[in-house]
Amino acid sequence: MRSYSLFGTFSDPSRRVRCADGTVYPVVTIAYRVEVVDTSKLRLSHEPRGFRFFAPDRFPTDIIATQRPIIKRYLGGDAPPFLD
Repeated sequence: MRSYSLFGTFSDPSRRVRCADGTVYPVVTIAYRVEVVDTSKLRLSHEPRGFRFFAPDRFPTDIIATQRPIIKRYLGGDAPPFLD
């Protein structure tokens, strides 16, 4: 990594996830903007299903609803950091 900075803290109380058993959890995301120079040392943990980079104009459309406000902020061009 060459550099990183706080992109924003996203903790709006409306950001919630409902699990299959009906349990509802609030979601808080602390996002950083990171410039990665060399990806050869990056490794997946046991949690993710995949790891990919996307150009800002090619983000997937199937991003889960709780993360869409973060993507919208990123693509909006306003100066971070955000506190939503």
